[in-house]
Amino acid sequence: MSGPATALSASTVTRPNWVVLALTFLAVVLDSYDTIALGLSIPALSEGWGASASHFTPALSLTSLGVAVGHIAVGRSAARFGSKRVILAAGVVFTVGSSLTAGAPSIWKLTVLRFATGLGLGAVMPAAVAHATVLNPPRLRQSIAVFVTMGISLGALLAGILGSRLVGAYGWQSVFIAGALASAVLFPLLWLGLPDPTPPTTSVCPATEQ
Repeated sequence: MSGPATALSASTVTRPNWVVLALTFLAVVLDSYDTIALGLSIPALSEGWGASASHFTPALSLTSLGVAVGHIAVGRSAARFGSKRVILAAGVVFTVGSSLTAGAPSIWKLTVLRFATGLGLGAVMPAAVAHATVLNPPRLRQSIAVFVTMGISLGALLAGILGSRLVGAYGWQSVFIAGALASAVLFPLLWLGLPDPTPPTTSVCPATEQ
């Protein structure tokens, strides 16, 4: 599942790897967008399903719980499978989760789907930061970690700008469909464009998880 990209030795990298930087940054952007998507959809969901906004609190809470669990689990997963495989697997989880969320018929099913989606969302950012830093020069790694993490802000901005417009024009489902489609487009680029570090990433440094 790691893809055909050429493996790189982390110890011999001397120049910034712009492809890796761009792809990991975009992965974090979409991760952030999807994390915020439910909050943007609640007014329309509340109106469409005839339920008060408070009924969606469990879905929001379990999204956050899923993100936390995914974030905690990513270190051991990256050590065992490599950060690239974690990014790809997490991308599949939140792409499928977002697609299914768009078709959720009830609040409890929405809640379950958002928890499952959160597992993938929580794993993407630390794995992306770890992958980007290990495949770039050591002298730049702190700056690269900051850069990739900035994708959170851009994803939130895009969600805020696009979310209300999508909901108003196409319904609440469109917010999740848009995120799923964007993630589906990005997935093959990640699979083909992210090289495997040699040796593989063995841990996610706590500094990259903040």
